[in-house]
Amino acid sequence: MIKAQKISLILNKDVIVYDTLRDGTENVIKTLFVDAEYDRLFLKFPVDKRGYSQYFYEGKEIKVRLETINGTLVLNSIIISAPDEDGVIIVEYYEDEDSVVQQRQFLRVNARLNMQIETGKFSIKAKTINLSGNGIKFITSEKFNIADELKIKLTLTDNTWPIQAVVKVLNTALNDDNEFEIITQFTTISENDRKRIMRYCFEVQQNSIM
Repeated sequence: MIKAQKISLILNKDVIVYDTLRDGTENVIKTLFVDAEYDRLFLKFPVDKRGYSQYFYEGKEIKVRLETINGTLVLNSIIISAPDEDGVIIVEYYEDEDSVVQQRQFLRVNARLNMQIETGKFSIKAKTINLSGNGIKFITSEKFNIADELKIKLTLTDNTWPIQAVVKVLNTALNDDNEFEIITQFTTISENDRKRIMRYCFEVQQNSIM
């Protein structure tokens, strides 16, 4: 993992964000570097680009490019905090320093599905907020920490068997109802179950536009 100290030694404050659209084209937006903390970047949309911020929701995968004293870095990243009122987003990057990872785009949809978190001793009930083939955002009454890995069971519909997977916590926040909103990314999931989620997301999207 590339360290924040290295990221902070940038040559200028311009950070390019690449957003791959569903038709395969790439939207290129210039943002401003604000700060870095280990594997996280804080980026700000300039005033004339704030209109784009609505498309940068939590859980979306993007690429960011920045110029450092050691050369150009292009990092596969995931948004863990959507733009605030000042246009600042927080992204977590997961690019290894000497490798190029093929970015994979997943359709994300809003859905309230039943989910269980298995702790070994008991199960904790949760409800999804949105999901994709990459991960899940859910609400629960229990608090979890960033980087925690959780075993989950997710029921897509009443007549299908649960999906079992392991997710890593990327971000957590307490909402107005004193429940925790948790953003996660799959670390262990069968390709068949990932495809089931992708098919479900596609069906939800299709039904929403009919």
